[in-house]
Amino acid sequence: MTIFHDTVALHAHFLLKSVLVFVVLVLFNTAAFPQERRPLSVADIEDLFRAGVSRGRLAALVRERGVSFGMTEEVKERLKMAGADAEVIKAVEAAAGEYARRKTEKESQREEREKQEMAEVYRILGEAGETARTAKEDPPLTATRRSVLLSVAVTQVRGA
Repeated sequence: MTIFHDTVALHAHFLLKSVLVFVVLVLFNTAAFPQERRPLSVADIEDLFRAGVSRGRLAALVRERGVSFGMTEEVKERLKMAGADAEVIKAVEAAAGEYARRKTEKESQREEREKQEMAEVYRILGEAGETARTAKEDPPLTATRRSVLLSVAVTQVRGA
């Protein structure tokens, strides 16, 4: 009888440890890696209406998560056809304005980064041209060599 009790106790102990490990892993996963709260698309909003989400809750979701589109008359009509009221439309318009502002800001940052990269490319090409002239290299900088130098310069800029 003691062997039976020892086996049952061992299995119970193993089961308890397994459950605890599972609970810890689930808690760690949800705390350390929260779900990404991506902005809502027009289709997401339409789906939420079809799923029966209330207008108030939908407006709150739009305010929390934002949207991934700009507001147009077509979008406004689609939302109204899906069941949006003035509160939802107002929330979407505000979120769409924020989306447009962020998009413009990102484009400006990208353009500035490209300008800086090109300035660095021209600087590197200038140094390469000066080195070629100093060494009195012959033949002069051909289109092919210029292309190779440009490729090397872009690689250096992006790798830095």
